[in-house]
Amino acid sequence: PVADIIEPVADVSVPINTVVTFKATATIDTPNALDTLWTFAGVAPDAAGLTPPPVKFTTVGEHSIVFTATDTVTAQSLQVFRVVTVTDPAAVPPAASPAPARLEAEINPRGQVAIHTGESVEFRGGVELPGRAVPVDTDYTYAWTFPGGDPANSTEQNPGPVTYLEVGRFDATLVATSIATGVSSEPETKHVIVTDLANPVGGGASPDSLGSPTASIDQPAGDVTIILGDPVEFIGSGTDPNGLDLIYAWDFGLDMPSSAAQNPGNVTFDKVGVFNVRLVVTNSAGQKDRARVKVTVEPPPAAPAAASIRSGSFGFGRR
Repeated sequence: PVADIIEPVADVSVPINTVVTFKATATIDTPNALDTLWTFAGVAPDAAGLTPPPVKFTTVGEHSIVFTATDTVTAQSLQVFRVVTVTDPAAVPPAASPAPARLEAEINPRGQVAIHTGESVEFRGGVELPGRAVPVDTDYTYAWTFPGGDPANSTEQNPGPVTYLEVGRFDATLVATSIATGVSSEPETKHVIVTDLANPVGGGASPDSLGSPTASIDQPAGDVTIILGDPVEFIGSGTDPNGLDLIYAWDFGLDMPSSAAQNPGNVTFDKVGVFNVRLVVTNSAGQKDRARVKVTVEPPPAAPAAASIRSGSFGFGRR
């Protein structure tokens, strides 16, 4: 048999409760008769013939409609398909859940930490949400580890003084987790260099040979306030005590394009608001440091009202 569905001519998408008409053709090149059957897969009763009764689609979803032509002598058959997709325009799509904010843990103090045996480091923790002006939530858990330190770990945001009694380089690590979303930061690490005060030369590694890089935003030198449309020039720098190569990463906040240049140059902020700009400097050993500056963008001042001149007569006196 040779068969085709000529109405509808292709797969269709219709609103719920729409009536669809179907029509087919079927031929055979022998004197044998043909049986024809429409199968509507539970949408409507099966029907014989080339033109079945119109079908009303009352269920949202995809419905496969089958037309079958069968040679009554040889039982050979051919099937042709149409897919009817039924939609409900009145249905309200479920609101998309916002993507959880990416977290970055912060360890203070910043920069290189170098102490002598028996001394302590006053650690403080925090959370940063890159690209956002304010946190989306404020409740976090904190997990600190202090190899070589006393105490060896803490769950406080600010664990306070940690004392180091042995010479060496120790990596203090912090992981912050949002209670609201369950999202955790990547481990943030602070290198603590401990030397022996009584034997500064042979008592351990020099802080200068093991220290972390230092990041600096040189321009602007501090927080700035500008008018919408005015550019701000950004210049950054970084130093590494070991002379390692440095990678620069700028985040200008609030969905602004980032930059991997040391000196991004002029940046124009496209909306009113507070932009927390951050520069991260990372050396080839994976150690990093951050610098920050805040840019407040204010709307342009309102144009002054044009002065009006009232028409009238002017008198000029003779002197």
